[in-house]
Amino acid sequence: MNVYAFIAPVVIVLLLFEIVYSVRTGKGVYGFQDTITNLGTGIGNQCVNLAVAFFVYHWYGWLYQFAPWQVPTTWYSMLGLLVLSDFVFYW
Repeated sequence: MNVYAFIAPVVIVLLLFEIVYSVRTGKGVYGFQDTITNLGTGIGNQCVNLAVAFFVYHWYGWLYQFAPWQVPTTWYSMLGLLVLSDFVFYW
C-alpha cells in the first residue's frame, strides 16, 4: 500500500488553501524558491522509490527461479505462511 497515493490529494488541497489564504491576507507565507525546492525534493524522492522498486521487483523475480520449493497460491497456504511469518517475527 502506497501511503503517498492516499495522502497526496489531502496535502495538495491544504497547500492550495494555505496559498490562497497567504495571497488574500498578504502575509507571504510561501516563497517561490522554497516551493520549487520542496517540489523538487518530493519528485526526486518518488523517482528514487520507483527505481528501487523496479530493481527489487526484477531481483526477486530472478531469484525466484532458484527457490528450492514452490508454495502453491491457495488461501490455506497463504494463511499458513502468514501465521508462520508472524510466529517467526515474534520469536
